[in-house]
Formats: sequence, C-alpha cells, structure tokens
Amino acid sequence: MFTTTWIIGVSASCPRGHYSNGSVDVWFCSALSHTYAYGLTLEVVQSMGAGQCRMWAVNRRAALRDHKFIKYMKDVFSTRSTWLLVLFSLYSVILTIFRGIVSERGAFLFLWWNLFLAFIPWSIATLIKIRNIRNRWVLGVLLVCWIVFFPNAPYILTDLIHLRPSSGAPLWFDMMLILSFAFTGTLFGFVSLHILETLFLSRLSKFFSGPISVGLIYLSCFGIYLGRFLRWNSWDLVDDFVPIMSDIFTRVANPIAYRETWGFTILFGTFLNLMYWSFKTFEDFPKESG
Repeated sequence: MFTTTWIIGVSASCPRGHYSNGSVDVWFCSALSHTYAYGLTLEVVQSMGAGQCRMWAVNRRAALRDHKFIKYMKDVFSTRSTWLLVLFSLYSVILTIFRGIVSERGAFLFLWWNLFLAFIPWSIATLIKIRNIRNRWVLGVLLVCWIVFFPNAPYILTDLIHLRPSSGAPLWFDMMLILSFAFTGTLFGFVSLHILETLFLSRLSKFFSGPISVGLIYLSCFGIYLGRFLRWNSWDLVDDFVPIMSDIFTRVANPIAYRETWGFTILFGTFLNLMYWSFKTFEDFPKESG
C-alpha cells in the first residue's frame, strides 16, 4: 500500500519533461530504490538519465539473480551427501582418465554420460527441496521428469555386463572402475528418492510413503530393462513415443509371454529395494529433510 501511494506521488510530482526522454523508467527506478532500500535517494535518481537508470536497474536485477544462485548453491552443498557424491564422482572420473593415459585407449568413457544421466533425478529432487516448490503444476511436471530419469541412476549397475578381460588394463581395475560409477549413480538415485520420500511424508501418512518408494523402485527396474535390453532411452518418450509405448503395453498385457522382462524387474527391483532400505537404516547418513 505504501509503495503504491509513493509511486503515485512520485509520478504526480515529477512531470515527464523533468527527465531525459520523458521516460517513466526513472519513476520506476526511484520507486524500486525506495522500496528495496538499494541506497539511491530520489534526488540521485532524478539526476540520472533514463538510459542510466534503466542500465542500473538491469545490473541490479542481474546482481540479485547472481545472489539467488549463490544462495542456492550454498544450500546444495550444505549437506554431507552432496560432498560425498562429488567425491565419488571425481574418483570415478579420475579412474577413467588414469586408464586412458595408461592404456592409451578411451575405454569406458560412456560411463561419464551415464553418470550425468544419474545426476539428473538428484538435481530435480534437490531443486524441489531447496526451492520448496509448492505449485501443483510445477511440482507435477518435475515429478514426472524425475520418474522418467530415475531409472538412469541404478542403470549403471547393469554396465557390469561390459566387464571382460582386456589388454588395456587388469580385469580387477576395470571392475573397480565400473563399480565406482555404478555405486555413485545408485547413490545419486537413492538420495533423490529419499528427498522425495520426505516430501511424501509431509503430504501423506508414513503408511503410504513407504509403499510409494517401493513401487517407484520396481517401476524404475522395468525402465532399466527397457533401456538395457530393448535399448530405449528416457528421451525416446518424446522422440519415439508410439513404439516405446507399444513395447510397454505388450509386456504389461502379456506377462507370461515376456517372463524375462518381469523376472528381471522383480528380481532386480527386490535387490534395489533391499539396498535402498539398508541405505536408510544407517544413522550416519545425513537427514535430507533437514
């Protein structure tokens, strides 16, 4: 109310001709400076040209955006799990670089891309948590994106299928390399799921949040099967929506004919659920809801 009255007063007492180019930008800039206590008095603003005032406002808005980004990053790195994920990611990347230098071959570089895909659901869950997103439409879109990309996190566990003797490095080294990426990707997924589970707890009872997490893990394992054995990607839901939905529908409608699909989904889903609930029992892991 005060701000509106003040702006009207400024505009009434300051005719257009008093400012260069007769721009109302000066009025807005002075009102903005007064409202947010930016340190500019009305006299200082009046002495500025319209172009100067507009440039000052643009720079100030950019500074505010930078400040919000810095605050967001501080919040992201305020949890121990974030630093743990950074360390594991660096360790995994360094292993591939070292292997490339020693063997003079760029093997397993595809794991970098897989780890980036595992990072996406974590970044979405972290955004929801830190920005405390409440808008139903925005939250709904982000949750759909999270569900689509979540299978990419534990998917890296199946990259163990690439482990075989090689002249480039000892087998045990390649095993450590793949396992480091697999563990890091899975950890990205588990932390993101744990963050969203706290969101479920704030909106639903604890009786429902647990089964939802279990169901999401089994659903992700079905997605992992589609990616590993049918070679579908998350973005194929946009590029090739009809073919991928056809593959999904045929397996849902004829489970007996596709026993391998459901065998993998159930067994791998049970394995990941046991891993996730074991992960949650360790008290020394940070509380992401904090």
